[in-house]
Amino acid sequence: MKIRIPGLQNIIDIPFPDGKLPVCTPCKAMFKSREHCRLRDGHTDVSWIKTYVCVILDDSCITQNSNGGLSLVNEDDVQFSARLVSGPPMPLRAKNENFGGTRTPFCTACYEKNNTRHHCREMKRHQMLPWTTVYVLLSAVTRIPKNDRLTVRNKSNDLDVDLKRSVSNISITSNNLIGHNGDDHTMKKMKIDESGNSAINNFTSLAVDPDDIRNVESSGAFLITVENDSSCELQWLACCN
Repeated sequence: MKIRIPGLQNIIDIPFPDGKLPVCTPCKAMFKSREHCRLRDGHTDVSWIKTYVCVILDDSCITQNSNGGLSLVNEDDVQFSARLVSGPPMPLRAKNENFGGTRTPFCTACYEKNNTRHHCREMKRHQMLPWTTVYVLLSAVTRIPKNDRLTVRNKSNDLDVDLKRSVSNISITSNNLIGHNGDDHTMKKMKIDESGNSAINNFTSLAVDPDDIRNVESSGAFLITVENDSSCELQWLACCN
């Protein structure tokens, strides 16, 4: 499933266990199975129902800020990638009783005991993650500078050395995205707005009052709630006592 985590600019592919991600909204309307939607047709759209993803940050994603606190590394310098894990390294819970009410699915313990949402979230006020939560580990890989990836190939040995050097020094600023238009290869510039999103984007993500991903909590983990319209809500989690 491809989503944009609130606070990040780039889209991240979130892996799911086989057969666990429900079908997308169009396939739901056509009564297609998960095998048809996710495996045969390879759909990566969000699920037709609310999805819960717990993201655990590894050490490569975390840096120390000037105040001595923990911060997320600069996205301009790294490429984030997610891989599936069986669970968190320590038990996690919501902060400030954010899982109150029957809108949140019951926790794993209550699911195994066949308890109701009301018993779990209202009576017992459990703050553990929903039993449907998928756990992923987010890693950051240092980006290779574009200048180092740019190579100039020319069979002529008489090519001006100064021309090679000037081409290799071309840089693409972070304020513009450059695309090519079909046959004539006309360059177009797409201005990025203040939130970091280009004007042409098929993966719009509407953040619903999220916590700030750049201010890393001590747990190093947060929960993403993904709606069927691709809107996302981010909640930092706390470690269970």
